[in-house]
Amino acid sequence: MKRPEKRQPITDRPLWNHLRLVHPLPETDGEILSLATHLLEQFAATQGKDTPGFSLEAAQFLARRRWVAAELARRLWRAVQTNRGSLITAADLSES
Repeated sequence: MKRPEKRQPITDRPLWNHLRLVHPLPETDGEILSLATHLLEQFAATQGKDTPGFSLEAAQFLARRRWVAAELARRLWRAVQTNRGSLITAADLSES
């Protein structure tokens, strides 16, 4: 019988693997921004980067739509990977 491959400890895997990915997130602006900030801190730490902040436009972008956890996490992960400054902008969070 073949042994299964050893998996990374759950604490080492990207955070979005642990979220309930299909449930809509709370609708209040403050809760979304608070969750986004927490995820941003976690993703930056995972990637060995300083935690950037959100520009005013990025905060407004986050507040304008109703997010599903997986989509929010995916966009924040990508923004941390590609960001070179001290602020995440709305352009960093956009699809394109």
